Amino acid sequence: KPPKISSMTSNVTRQEGKRVRLVCKVQGEPPPKVTWFKDKRSINRNVTKYAQVHLKKRSELIIHSVIPSDAGEYECRAKNKYAKISNSTQLRVTAKHSSTKQPSK
Repeated sequence: KPPKISSMTSNVTRQEGKRVRLVCKVQGEPPPKVTWFKDKRSINRNVTKYAQVHLKKRSELIIHSVIPSDAGEYECRAKNKYAKISNSTQLRVTAKHSSTKQPSK
């Protein structure tokens, strides 16, 4: 059966320094091979900033501590001998703010 992406993390906004987990659930027979891309470029599995977890029906991309340059489009591509499909999501990174509370008078 050709691959199918049954669900994908929707667009995410995270504060700088926080952890992000993107999940791509896939189906197909044989089980599809999943590759992650950021802004159309494949993510190097050896870069320690990212952790990739590949299970039979799910793949996760974990970014341990996001910085502004991590913002962009993340794409999950699933491929087996029948077909190749993809789905993508946007990551926005907000600046780390000191407390925005006004001192009480």
